[in-house]
Amino acid sequence: CPACGKRSLSISIEKNNFNCFSCDAHGGVLQLYVLCENANMTLSEARKEIMERLYGHTSFDTEEKKREYQKRLDEKRRKIKESEIPQSKLRNEVELDATNNELLNILTLSNDHYEDLTKRGLSDSVIKARKYRTYPISSYQEIPLKIMEEGLYVDGIPGFFRNKDGKWELAQFKRGFMIPIINRHNLIGGFQIRKDNSLLEKDEKKFTWLSSRGRKDGVAVPGSIHYACDFLFKDGVYVPKLSHDKGIVLTEGPLKADIFFSITKYPVIAVPGVSCQNQLDKELDFLKEVGFETIYNAYDMDYLTNENVFRMLKKSYELIIQKGFTLKRLVWDEKDKGLDDHY
Repeated sequence: CPACGKRSLSISIEKNNFNCFSCDAHGGVLQLYVLCENANMTLSEARKEIMERLYGHTSFDTEEKKREYQKRLDEKRRKIKESEIPQSKLRNEVELDATNNELLNILTLSNDHYEDLTKRGLSDSVIKARKYRTYPISSYQEIPLKIMEEGLYVDGIPGFFRNKDGKWELAQFKRGFMIPIINRHNLIGGFQIRKDNSLLEKDEKKFTWLSSRGRKDGVAVPGSIHYACDFLFKDGVYVPKLSHDKGIVLTEGPLKADIFFSITKYPVIAVPGVSCQNQLDKELDFLKEVGFETIYNAYDMDYLTNENVFRMLKKSYELIIQKGFTLKRLVWDEKDKGLDDHY
């Protein structure tokens, strides 16, 4: 990312925009240009500079030149559209859960990952119940076949795609352990992978999502709000069980949420990152519907030193209050960055 320098920038050629998942920098082509050039200029000035660099002038002096430029632009957009890689339609949450559970049944948890999870404060029973698994380093074509033999889908499931031979394949990622993402109805919607420290490169993010977006017949990860709580079966679906004071903790990161709940037995939801305001917005409406009244904000303590985290924390406060919740902030010794570190 040209704003924060972290390897967390997403650029969409199709939509002509960008977004950083670390510092929340986002915008269109011109904003990205300004950031990359590290320049103090308006968007209008950026456009003129781009025109000068591309065409040697800042405006078209004749209508003919303007039409020629528009024609080239339209042709470029047409070629981009033709080259778009076909994507599968995301399966519904029940189908996602069925395939994701079968994937977990096929995989196992390695000894080193088991020890890692226990050192983080998780008991043997919790590790088994949460179904953590080691991400495979082989059998990428065999795994989809095993799943389909059980009569389940792999098309429309994040992580699966068709390779150059037209065969279904599981996407390859660095070794790490998988964290199942539990949605509001106690179903597995996807996975986050915590990569092994020994494989991380400089400034590389520790966590990644099991996704096949951008690959043939692949699909992106759906909404990724994670629930770590007890559930009740009500009106044909599972819903989060209310705590004694109708409160719920809000933190960032599913593993952090699992650790907190396993120790305290108090319900918690986790956003993928502090900048995921749109996902939080929708989830707060749901929590209100099922009867929660208090939100305990427990984003990392680095809001004291990280300007971006502080800004996102402020935004979350405004959103929570706007939705009609009582808002309380959990605080702890700042030497422990996250809620999991503290507990």
